[in-house]
Amino acid sequence: MVEVRVDLVVTIITTSVMYHKVMKELSKVDNESIICQIRIVDVARNRNDASEPRSEFAATFESLLRSEPLTCRSSHKIHEGLPAPCVAVIDSFASYAIDAIGKRIPVFMWRTSPAGSILRHNGPPELGGRTESDSPPDVITSSDRPATVVQIPGAPPMYDYEWTLQEVAYPPGLVQTVWKTAGRVAQITDGVLNVSCSAFEPGAIAAAEDWYKSMGKNWYSVGPLSLPPNKYAAAVATRETEFLDKMKGRFGEKSVIYIAFGSSPWLPLPNKLWIVIDELITHCVPFLLAHPSRSSHVPDEHTAKINDSGLGLEVEWVDQEAVLSHPATGWFLTHGGWNSLQEAFVHKIPCIFFPFSADQPYNAAMITLKHRAGFELLSVREKGSKPPFRCNGASDEKMFTDEAVRKEVRGLLVQLKGPGGQMVRNNAESLGRTMLSCWNEGQESARNLERFLRQFADRPEEVPTG
Repeated sequence: MVEVRVDLVVTIITTSVMYHKVMKELSKVDNESIICQIRIVDVARNRNDASEPRSEFAATFESLLRSEPLTCRSSHKIHEGLPAPCVAVIDSFASYAIDAIGKRIPVFMWRTSPAGSILRHNGPPELGGRTESDSPPDVITSSDRPATVVQIPGAPPMYDYEWTLQEVAYPPGLVQTVWKTAGRVAQITDGVLNVSCSAFEPGAIAAAEDWYKSMGKNWYSVGPLSLPPNKYAAAVATRETEFLDKMKGRFGEKSVIYIAFGSSPWLPLPNKLWIVIDELITHCVPFLLAHPSRSSHVPDEHTAKINDSGLGLEVEWVDQEAVLSHPATGWFLTHGGWNSLQEAFVHKIPCIFFPFSADQPYNAAMITLKHRAGFELLSVREKGSKPPFRCNGASDEKMFTDEAVRKEVRGLLVQLKGPGGQMVRNNAESLGRTMLSCWNEGQESARNLERFLRQFADRPEEVPTG
């Protein structure tokens, strides 16, 4: 936004939990004038639960409307002369902020997931949306429950139970609360900024646009999004980059499998992950495991095995884009969260999917089945799972056993080094280029952003807008 509007001021209201992360990301931007157009204000200090409603927001918004000074509780900087906002873009989790704003300015929902996932979780049943008879969005379906086929426009068909593949350690009730809240938010906001594009999911995007139009609302697809990679190649040497340099010397370029499952979810029963890593060590495949989630834990015996192998490195946190941009990194073993995938698209790194829930099963199906640009591990699904739709009715009880995981990983490692792996890599690189081209002048994402700014941010008088 600030790249294409030099008079635009963006005020980001956040909390101490996110403030330093936001500032670190902003530090990667080279253009100082752009940085000056973005004001970051922490209004809720010493809060640890990111999902907790912020009582401070309402008062902060009232002050911002009156262009009164705002004090950042992390930096103690006083921001003065901020322009009154003309449009708000609010995360769908933050319904308290949307309620506080009301109808005083247009409010758009921020959704960092593909359109197909939004249709499934919040859309009408005729577009693949959930019904009362569907399984809850955070529960593994029991084997005796009849399955229904979910058909998102333009996507491979999936059974309803395929949208939750792992029992993830989210706080109790959080997923269902967020699911219901997002549905309500979709009804009361003026539209959505969706971080996706038609190059990835043309059918779902078209259906979502028509759905929002039928409600008198605006849908803007503005994806993919990721910071430019100009600084990553020159990153200061870290333990991770030194490891990657060493593996590049031993095994060559594109040899390392990077393993990470995002900053929030983690597997409460990660036994199958340890089996995957055991097979990598057995077959002499270098890997880097990052686990920044606060709920993650790597037992001492697994840490010792990884360190003793001489093939792996286990760390809590890495600069993910620095890893993905390193020439030694060849594959990304991921849960398939959309933020991680966008970084993979930018750096043209093909993915191996180990999906949990939310948008991840859809992302995995689209990339592996629709675009043929990745692989998915099927046997790592929870025990008690039922075969996916793609298996054509197979009912092999041994499909999700530990031995099945070992067999599947061994077969995958052979594929990665053969013509099948090269085909997937070529397709992933092509998909990444095509998606990024959506930001070229006159193309979908650039065009949608321009439409949004013209309609909601541009003013006839020559004063900064917010």
